[in-house]
Amino acid sequence: MGAGDHVRLRPFDATDVDWWIDLRMRIDPSMGEAALRRVAEGGAVRFERRTMAEVGGARAGVGTVARPVDEVRPSLLVAVDEPFQGRGIGSILFADCWPAVAHDPEVTAFLIDGDPRSLEVARHWGFDVVSHGILSRLVTLPALPPVVPDGTALLVVDDAIGATPDQDALLADLVDVSDTSPERVELGWNTTPDTFRRFFASMVWVVAVVDGVPAAVTSGAPQPGGCWTVIFSGTRPDHRGRGLARLVKDALHAEVRRRGGTDVETMNEERNVAIRALNTSLGYEACSGEYRLRRVNAV
Repeated sequence: MGAGDHVRLRPFDATDVDWWIDLRMRIDPSMGEAALRRVAEGGAVRFERRTMAEVGGARAGVGTVARPVDEVRPSLLVAVDEPFQGRGIGSILFADCWPAVAHDPEVTAFLIDGDPRSLEVARHWGFDVVSHGILSRLVTLPALPPVVPDGTALLVVDDAIGATPDQDALLADLVDVSDTSPERVELGWNTTPDTFRRFFASMVWVVAVVDGVPAAVTSGAPQPGGCWTVIFSGTRPDHRGRGLARLVKDALHAEVRRRGGTDVETMNEERNVAIRALNTSLGYEACSGEYRLRRVNAV
């Protein structure tokens, strides 16, 4: 950095929210603007530290330590806007944020795929890659809903209208029993409908009920501009191999089209071969991804 390019650190404030959302959307749009705004405003996570870096009065980067409401492990994010990258600002922000998590046994960090320099820096900071999410997009939505086989019924639950207590209980049980993903098994991510609703205010759920048993579920949330994000998909283990995951995803795609949606995005762990193969067969194409990293601290 040249003369006059001194990095100034200051606390994050309300005037930074729109800048932060714009930066996050340019780095990784998969969560969507509405969910990011809920995060920025503290509706989905507890921020234990948020620091802005400025250069010459311009916002250059941000460091945050966040702890989801129902999670123990904190998450660290250091993001530097592209014009200011390569100047050591990320390291300055990391040094500022690290005392807020140094006492935790484990810390999670996230990096966007395709940025090997950031991955090298994270490893220098002591983080190891534990998971790799692949973001895929479906741009051609089906014109008609799927054919539902005999003995199976589709249930659509719209959070904007409100789920009944029985529907809430059904969704909670089905999400819990069907989630055997690497994100939950290996990363310990807590997956419940209420967890998702803290991030996404207007989710739509599609459930396949087979002979009276809720057997498969998927959910999606609209984003500004017509794109929808698939939040969760799962099938009860004893009902797998019957095409139910395809059925509920096809039904969600048709529901998205009926509601005026234009395309759909979904993030899946790279090692979740079955769901990624299903998505490919439905027409999804990989477009980006994210690394999930973890550091184990000596405390």
